[in-house]
Amino acid sequence: MGLRSFIRSARRVLMLAVKPTRKEFLLLVKFCLLVATLIGAIAYVIRLISVMIG
Repeated sequence: MGLRSFIRSARRVLMLAVKPTRKEFLLLVKFCLLVATLIGAIAYVIRLISVMIG
């Protein structure tokens, strides 16, 4: 895939892309916060266990 064809396909994708609605955006933000919280909680539990063991 050459540079020109990549630029053409990237331009085509950007022309077809639409902004998310407010509802979709808020759902995405909530999901990202939930995932970040879960990862943080798992890391905290692992750290707590390692401190108790060590």
